[in-house]
Amino acid sequence: MSLPKQTVVEDQEQEQEEEVKNQKPFCARLFGTYNKSFLFALGMQYSNTGMRQMLVLAMQNLYDNKYHLDQNKAALYISNTNLPWSFKIFYGIICDSVAICGSSKRSYVVLMGLFQTIALLIVPLFPGMTAADVMWVTTVYSIGGAFMEVVCQGMMVVECRKDPKYGSEDLQTFAWCMYGIGGTFACFMQGWLCTKWPDGKGALICYLITGVFTGILGVAGFFLDKDLEEN
Repeated sequence: MSLPKQTVVEDQEQEQEEEVKNQKPFCARLFGTYNKSFLFALGMQYSNTGMRQMLVLAMQNLYDNKYHLDQNKAALYISNTNLPWSFKIFYGIICDSVAICGSSKRSYVVLMGLFQTIALLIVPLFPGMTAADVMWVTTVYSIGGAFMEVVCQGMMVVECRKDPKYGSEDLQTFAWCMYGIGGTFACFMQGWLCTKWPDGKGALICYLITGVFTGILGVAGFFLDKDLEEN
């Protein structure tokens, strides 16, 4: 049984539209398909995740040059700050089940951005903190970062449906490019700052820079499109 002529024509037109769309450059296809506020938040979050390397290296500098910890204890403290990333599945369950002010996405981006900023700014604002105190506030930062990444990944899953053929690949490419940019910037800045001020001051500036960056990410949550909440 042959398909109706109108259906065949519609299918051909749709295929032609897809071919034209796929011939566009990567950036044109990306920003022409997906929500701009979502792309900004996704890029900022993955840059933020890459910038974690700045804090890891800054902590090593503080523990070596300011607190003079032995290597075993310093390694233990640094590894403890990474533990929150092991529980991402529970963060996803929480944000899907518990809405804050009627929002399960935007509110968490704002809240976790603020959460991370406060935790990070405590370190440079209170330089008399102990090594254990630095570990705990950095762990709080990790909780906020892991939570926010889960929220952004959830939005990415929904948004990639706008382009069933290339959506997942395009968004993953964009996200990991931003991760690389954030990580490269973090390693360069940490190396320069901690070489210029090896006594711990450079490491405190690293905390300050990352804290400001997470604050910008939290503010970006206010501008996320409400359509993302409906999805």
